[in-house]
Amino acid sequence: MITRKDLHRLVELLPEGTFEDARQTLAEYVAKGDAVLKSLLTAPEDDELETEEERAAVAEAYEDLKAGRVVSLEEVK
Repeated sequence: MITRKDLHRLVELLPEGTFEDARQTLAEYVAKGDAVLKSLLTAPEDDELETEEERAAVAEAYEDLKAGRVVSLEEVK
């Protein structure tokens, strides 16, 4: 019987350049039967650079959190 340890050994032996294919194949096994999980696990990595506008929005959101300028989920409902 194949164990997790056996699979870990195989992963360690994968040649460079095959990691993405192996990740997608394993993700498909993990997500079998769950279409949403499968799409999340097999989606390509976001390789777009963050814009200055996005960085500013994130910084503003953190400032709002620190200052307590937040709305609870109950208030939103």
